[in-house]
Amino acid sequence: MKTSNLFILSALCIAIFACSSKEEASVQPQTALEKATSNERNLRPAGGEKPDLKVFPFFVSGTVTLASGLYKIPISLKELNIGTANDTGAFADSLKVYQKVPSSLVGFYTYRLVQTYVRTAHIPMGTSWFLNAQVNFPAKWRPASGKIHLVIRADAVNNIAELDETNNYSDTIWNIYLP
Repeated sequence: MKTSNLFILSALCIAIFACSSKEEASVQPQTALEKATSNERNLRPAGGEKPDLKVFPFFVSGTVTLASGLYKIPISLKELNIGTANDTGAFADSLKVYQKVPSSLVGFYTYRLVQTYVRTAHIPMGTSWFLNAQVNFPAKWRPASGKIHLVIRADAVNNIAELDETNNYSDTIWNIYLP
């Protein structure tokens, strides 16, 4: 029972932190749509007619540099609509990059917002949207080891009604070593 209460408390803290942060970046991302491969089509969940956005493995796509107190981390990622409908209507999808930070409780983590990207282009069912951008990571947040863990969340402010609201975090967590 204690573990489930701690989990609920941790999730609540993450939600409050994510909603209260005002840090946003102005990014002109390079994007493209692509038809899903047959393997990605098989990932579509069964259920009602709704989109379902998922961030697929992403990576550092160049050299990490340090300038003016910020680590510049070039990234590439793919967001795929694995749902049963297009994501239509007026909305903006926020992709948020978080730093995964160990908490004072052993085995638990908190997530600190690093950067937000806004996508206004729709992702039709079975297609992908690509983002090539730069994460500006504050040098003052660099741990002594130099190793940081980043994770990306699609539909970060829940603007899109999806089949599965729980699969918006990327499966891959970046393990990046800062110079």
